This record gives sequence, structure tokens and C-alpha cells, in this order.
Amino acid sequence: MHKLIGTKQFYKSTLTVALPIMIQNAVTNFVSLLDNIMVGQCGLEALSGVAIISQLMFVYFVTIFGATSGPGLFCAQFYGARDEESLRAAFRFKLIIALLVCAAAMLILFMWPDKIISLYINDTGSGGDP
Repeated sequence: MHKLIGTKQFYKSTLTVALPIMIQNAVTNFVSLLDNIMVGQCGLEALSGVAIISQLMFVYFVTIFGATSGPGLFCAQFYGARDEESLRAAFRFKLIIALLVCAAAMLILFMWPDKIISLYINDTGSGGDP
């Protein structure tokens, strides 16, 4: 049973990697919560705008994560094998993919902002703020 669960050293090294990621994620979510609280005082339409942009940011983050996960796995494998040249190539590829996704997102959002935002609007005709 001890082999299945892992050693203290395994958990220590895992937490060394996982803890900063958890902290960064918590800070990001907390800032998003504060945005909603502050803008919520401005009215329903402002809060709707923040919610729509939050959804767009979520799609962007998931796309970046998906596009860079594969090269990230290769980076980990090459690092473990101590193959520095392949590690550099995989990291370079990961960086280029992230920059291309960022450029594509900026191009799409700057060229067709109304069309993209309208995909997230479900107009029920309620009229907004009273």
C-alpha cells in the first residue's frame, strides 16, 4: 500500500510544483470575483458586460492551455532525459504556438468584436436596469 500512495519526497516535490499554480489560480479567481462585485454596483448592463468578457477570457485561456499542453509534455520528457537541445526546440515550439494563438485571438477580436460578443448574448427582451 505504501508504494501505491507514494513517499514523502514525492509529495514534497509535487507540492513544490502544484502550490504556486494553486496560488496563481486562487488569485486570478479572487480578482475576477472582485471585478464582479465592483462592477455589480454600476448596474445590470455593466455586470453583463463583465460576464461576457469573462467568458471570452475563459475560452482564450482554455485555448492557450490546450495548444501548449502537448509541447509542455515534450518539455517535461526532454528535461527528464537531460536532452537540452530537444528541450529548447520543444520550448521554442510552445512559445511560438502561444504567440500564434494570442495573435489569432487579437485579430479575431479586433476584426469582428460585435459578432463575437453577440455569440454570448441571449436577448430575452427584459430591458436591463429598471
